[in-house]
Amino acid sequence: MQKTKLQHRRMYDTRHTFASWALAAGESPEWVARTLGHVNTSMVYKTYGRYIPNLKRKDGSSFEKQFTRPIIEGNLRQAQF
Repeated sequence: MQKTKLQHRRMYDTRHTFASWALAAGESPEWVARTLGHVNTSMVYKTYGRYIPNLKRKDGSSFEKQFTRPIIEGNLRQAQF
């Protein structure tokens, strides 16, 4: 550690990094909360809410992607409604 000049970190110090990266990558807030040992998601939303993509981006783009994917020929005929 001295040669690399890295600052010592406790395992506990990595919790914020883990939660931030997991949420930014699209992991479920419920899963992150359970992994961190929280009984519910309120602390995750309060502390890490800005890293949750669909809370940051309130423009509907995630929803719209469901309708802008190209339809492969034949899939529409096979779809059961």
